[in-house]
Amino acid sequence: MGLSVRYQIVLGDDAWDRAGDIHVAVGHVNLTLSDRQPQFGNGFVETDSVTIDFLPQENIRAQRTRVIQHSTVIAMFLNNRAVEALTQGRVNDAYWWAREAIRTDPELLSAYITLGVVYRNQQHPDLTEQALLRVSSRDPGNTKAMSNRVQVLRDLGRQGEANALKAQLDRLEPYPPFSYFDQGMVALREHRLEAARSLFTKEVDRAPDYHEFQFWLAITYLQLHDADRATAHLTKAMEVSTTRKDHDLYAAKLERLKSLGAQ
Repeated sequence: MGLSVRYQIVLGDDAWDRAGDIHVAVGHVNLTLSDRQPQFGNGFVETDSVTIDFLPQENIRAQRTRVIQHSTVIAMFLNNRAVEALTQGRVNDAYWWAREAIRTDPELLSAYITLGVVYRNQQHPDLTEQALLRVSSRDPGNTKAMSNRVQVLRDLGRQGEANALKAQLDRLEPYPPFSYFDQGMVALREHRLEAARSLFTKEVDRAPDYHEFQFWLAITYLQLHDADRATAHLTKAMEVSTTRKDHDLYAAKLERLKSLGAQ
């Protein structure tokens, strides 16, 4: 078709999910298509271009991006499959997906983190440490690698190093993903509703498209007898849910809430 394709990773736009005790960082990649016109013999120049993204065009213009190679995109896909297998308990499958991701792009640091988590699940703490050190040597401030290293250093009985690294991690990331949410769940169980509302709101503010945050904020508003806000956040939870099961659960609760309001 005479089009050139440029792949770009959006910087500083990681979203978070988790399955059990595994936290998953979800990156954001888009692509730009350009019309390649011949100029002066065999050379080409790029003319008009369009960026393909799920975000509105006005949001795209504000993005900070870095161009990545096609091989990196493939490696990211392979790493995603590794993470998917890991969250489903298929640790051996996750190992091979992660290894193939690293083979495809040896510079993809997230694949080494995934491999480290795989090794830890396979009870190989020394190999876990090696994989994570590979990341830390390239990117000393990588908090994902640091968080995993804290755990494996404790597995290895190196408590002093683990505590020092945890202190460094706390300085870099004092409020890690899900921290407000976990505190909010404690407050909700203790019926400290205003505290729960405040904590869940903080998580929603930094991750508005994560369905669990929206759902539990809705539950809190329901207990605070604010049906309008409960309905709004439950509707949002349904809209951003990622599985049919969650969507149907939120839809049923929303229908129940609306029926109660109509009585």
